[in-house]
Amino acid sequence: MLAPSDLPAPATERLRLLLDARLGLLTLADRLRQQWSAHAAAVGLSPGQVSALLTLTPGEAIPMRDLAARLDYDASNLSTLVDRLERRGVVERRPDPADRRVKCLVLTQAGEQLRAGFWRDLVQDAGPLGPLSDADLRALSAALSALSASLSAINLVRPGAGPPSAAAPALPSPHTATAGNRWHTPAAGSGYPYWFRAEHRGGRRSSPPAPGPSSRAR
Repeated sequence: MLAPSDLPAPATERLRLLLDARLGLLTLADRLRQQWSAHAAAVGLSPGQVSALLTLTPGEAIPMRDLAARLDYDASNLSTLVDRLERRGVVERRPDPADRRVKCLVLTQAGEQLRAGFWRDLVQDAGPLGPLSDADLRALSAALSALSASLSAINLVRPGAGPPSAAAPALPSPHTATAGNRWHTPAAGSGYPYWFRAEHRGGRRSSPPAPGPSSRAR
């Protein structure tokens, strides 16, 4: 993304550096979203459907309301998304043993395989970060981690909107795994930056807007 040539340049060196960093991150965000969407399309899913699959844990039944909270989806939008995943044969709705009025969602064997295959292919694809050296990647990771840590205590509020939801999307963390190699859910303000989370969760409520057209969960 380029700065408009007809508008005033930043008044100080720090403001120039901040602007350059922001515009660079916005450009990179678009490229990373394109990479994510391409891998989702390769397995016949939308970005929102992939996020839902990654949120589910093999062998675990998650109440629909809990899944909606983890993804910060509106219930109606989540129901439509789950309907399509169920028709695909990758998830099943089951009654909650503790309350049969509550529907839980579980991955099928086909869903587990599809989920694992998507993640494996995504991880192995260097994408737009491929040209960076190992040293560059370590420096970038350290800078992003420091930024995430500094933002974790700050409420990011869009002008004119209420406070953002505290629920964090349950996408696999790129850095941390728990025992048994199960990816844990990053806390709000950590793991994936807000633009990534907002783009790939459908039915979002009050997240800051991502640059470019917003994709809807399908």
